[in-house]
Amino acid sequence: PQPKDDLVTRRVLVMDFCAGVPAREPEQLAALGVDRALLVERVCAAFAVQIHQFGFFNADPHPGNVHVSVDVQQNKGDPNVPVLLDYGLTKRFETPMLVAFARLMHSSHASDPDGLEQALEEMGFLFEREPLEDVANMRRLFTAVPRSQAAARRRARMEADRQREREQPEEAKRARRRRPIEAWPSELIFFLRVTGLLKGLAASLDVPVDYMGLMATAARKTLRESVTASITEDRHGDVVSLERGPERAVRSDPGLPADSRESHLQRHLEELLERLHSTGALRGMQASVAGPGGKLLASACAGELGPVDPRPVLPD
Repeated sequence: PQPKDDLVTRRVLVMDFCAGVPAREPEQLAALGVDRALLVERVCAAFAVQIHQFGFFNADPHPGNVHVSVDVQQNKGDPNVPVLLDYGLTKRFETPMLVAFARLMHSSHASDPDGLEQALEEMGFLFEREPLEDVANMRRLFTAVPRSQAAARRRARMEADRQREREQPEEAKRARRRRPIEAWPSELIFFLRVTGLLKGLAASLDVPVDYMGLMATAARKTLRESVTASITEDRHGDVVSLERGPERAVRSDPGLPADSRESHLQRHLEELLERLHSTGALRGMQASVAGPGGKLLASACAGELGPVDPRPVLPD
């Protein structure tokens, strides 16, 4: 629903009326021709944008606050349009915390323990534990499981935990118990509430949804935008805009000896990187070839530093 601007005040939020039914009864949704998996995916994608891009989100998405539109004028004949109700409980992330939560989600999705550790430090949420264990726990937290699969996964996880416990030496077991939480950010309470409610919606409708992937997609956009430098100057003095990218995807190394710059090997290397970059086969790369005595025979680079760092790879 859209807000009714002429009726909204600082203390009252008035929104459009949207005819719909609660998205919690599979049989009723089936009678309306609703694709439950698509519906849940759209709901989760909407919250991904709210949380990780806008930093302002509905903190109470329980099933009663998620409806399915039955007004053909509003849903344009699409039976899978969600109606997100009740913005009486909302949470706002300030920019540093917005970036920290985005990094948390991206690092969990990418199984990046260093990024996860950085995110936890930025949030002020510190565990005395191994980063790899944090990654495993976060991936489990952000994985939505259909109700029909939940019991089997829970049993398998419990058995794996018991087996790991049996194989650990006694000293490691004692150390594992001494892992207090050093700090707990208040924002996390609302974040986990939303995560639990959305996963519960997927479970109640018994549909698989890539919750972590949807959240990570939105999170990566915020992380890329958070890169503070908007322009970079390479060794040639060419200005490279992060918004437009360099004029040419592949950059040669200005440190190449004169007799190597136009060599067949250098041209072949640049053509190869150009082809890989244009087809999306590489994110970023620098390739160099050295000959006898360490002489640089060919060197070129292409692409960007990473999925959340759009700065170009430079020869240095």
